[in-house]
Amino acid sequence: MKKILAIGILCLMIIPSLSVANLDVLKVNDSKACNSIDGNSLSINIEKPKEGCLYVTDKETTSTIFGNTVIIDRITVKVNVESDNGISKVKFYVDDAVKNIDYDEPFEWLWDETIFGRHVLKVKAYDSDGNNATDEINVMIFNHRKNQPWPLTESNSRIRDIPTVYDFVPIGSVHIETENHILKNLPDRKWGLQCFIFAGEGETEDGEHKLIVQGRVPIEGGMQHRIYLDGQWYLLPATRAPMYFDDEKRIYPYPTVYTLGETPTSLSYDEQGRRWILKIENPEHGINLEIEGKARGIPFWMGKPEGPYIIHGACSNRRDVDTWGGFWDLGTFEANLTTPGGSAIFYGNFLFDRAYHRSYYWPGGGSSIADFSCIHLHNEEFDMAFSHSINPSPIKTPVSFQHQARLNFPDRGEDFTFDNFEYSDNGGLQPSEFQLSGTYEAGEVDLIGIVYEFWPENWGVGTGAWWDKNGRHTWGRAFIEWNGTITLHNETINIEGTLGVGEFTRFEVGQ
Repeated sequence: MKKILAIGILCLMIIPSLSVANLDVLKVNDSKACNSIDGNSLSINIEKPKEGCLYVTDKETTSTIFGNTVIIDRITVKVNVESDNGISKVKFYVDDAVKNIDYDEPFEWLWDETIFGRHVLKVKAYDSDGNNATDEINVMIFNHRKNQPWPLTESNSRIRDIPTVYDFVPIGSVHIETENHILKNLPDRKWGLQCFIFAGEGETEDGEHKLIVQGRVPIEGGMQHRIYLDGQWYLLPATRAPMYFDDEKRIYPYPTVYTLGETPTSLSYDEQGRRWILKIENPEHGINLEIEGKARGIPFWMGKPEGPYIIHGACSNRRDVDTWGGFWDLGTFEANLTTPGGSAIFYGNFLFDRAYHRSYYWPGGGSSIADFSCIHLHNEEFDMAFSHSINPSPIKTPVSFQHQARLNFPDRGEDFTFDNFEYSDNGGLQPSEFQLSGTYEAGEVDLIGIVYEFWPENWGVGTGAWWDKNGRHTWGRAFIEWNGTITLHNETINIEGTLGVGEFTRFEVGQ
């Protein structure tokens, strides 16, 4: 099996891009969702703003002379929805772009963006069966949004929320959905990298074959999925933006982000079952990987979509810091890998990383980060995730850099914040040994981690930072085996051979 699967993946070739006709099919399929089904009791109407009224700073003042609806400054859009089948969500559109999705009553949206002139405001309600109804109004709006500093905090490890579809794809606070269902960042140049990353490691039931997957659905640019199989890394042909969003069951049964290109990729979220479903395909060459991940325990939160966020680290190429919100969801997975030479099923653990990055001081989006460590580890008894950053730059920030952790014991139904920890490594730009110790509400942690695999094997080194022209920096991932002890309510849990994955950057002062 080992040789068959390896040969199958080695046979990968660059495949032609999907034709424009494929996109036309998506539009045709979507057209049936734009009208309410005959006999459906679902209805929606816009209550605010009203036809022919003038609104100033969210208040109705008077009727307009020519019957136009005029809005000055921001406004809270309110709707009335009626349905016999329940209401699952209401979408708010401006000129056919989805600007917000509200999943809970009262269904309303604070429309506050820099925008001028004539526009069409539309709302669409969906019931529990997927039926929909719409209403719209023509408005004249004149609003300049007042930018405020993004809220920051030292730690978000105490958040215990289970991710919702809104957390997965936060339309309105981070993203918008265009009329062609393309997902984009809000028009704010401080938004940077947006992560939809699925990382997992496992083996076949007999333990003969090992699989590591690093898959990412890109919202911009392209991404080559990385697969490690029985001692060898492989790169699949790239999947490329644009990223599409399907939360209307046009194509997928669950809310999904997906890309086309050379290697079509999709990531779906079953919120009720708390399942993450990753599909990576290369149909022309018979390559198919489908992973179903079942999350467990409390997620590790960097921040809710609207903030506050934590500081991920100091930017190396400009006087700024990268902030981030989002979450890691951890659990177990089953993966089915098929190649022209054979197939196998793998069982293991995964981490789904959904992060919203933004710069704090200046527009310009993402940037290389000087010195951070983000690690998760797991075994049958516990899951742990932690993040830690060092500030090697002279920049001063409103709060300290990230230093937070969470420790879950899913089978025992217990979970804890674990911010009182000390973390170090054996130094250099590519450390191979790590130490983690500290206390939490119910006990202590004392662990040592030894790297058993790097990606890439040798981390590339760059030079120069805005505060140190001779400084050296690098980026890489490490797969780590952890040993030591964790105490829980005076019980000592021996940790032996527990596996984990880390992402790192490192910075060394120039000579």
